[in-house]
Amino acid sequence: MRKNIPVMLIVIFLLGGAVFFGMNAYAVEGSENAQPAANDKLVLSEVIMCEKIVNELPQNPSVVFPVSVKNAYCYTVFGNVPEKTDIWHRWYRRDKLVTKIKLVVEPPRWATYSGIHIRESDKGPWRVEVIDQEGNVLTVKRFSISE
Repeated sequence: MRKNIPVMLIVIFLLGGAVFFGMNAYAVEGSENAQPAANDKLVLSEVIMCEKIVNELPQNPSVVFPVSVKNAYCYTVFGNVPEKTDIWHRWYRRDKLVTKIKLVVEPPRWATYSGIHIRESDKGPWRVEVIDQEGNVLTVKRFSISE
């Protein structure tokens, strides 16, 4: 299974994922059968920190990632997307912004993710802030990188 990770990262890059200092982002199209909520507000339904993405789904959710897993991902699901809009994943290590990844979500429902490549020097506390187009913090997910 681990042999597929490099192939998946290459596919992500070729499909237009953002690559910044070893960080990846890729959007997963929403279900065609999903219906938007009655309101016109962007709704964040779920956020999962995980070790890998397989078939566009999060695998091995965790809040502590050993350096040996090599990657950490933030997978976000939006249950209602009234219109095409930008969101951001801002990755912080020890309260210092490491990267800011812009992702696009589209109606009616959308899932997307971004990730970091873990290095030995990345040990310690981390957080990802999910930000909407107006700069509002929708949620904060905390995790740590260990031995």
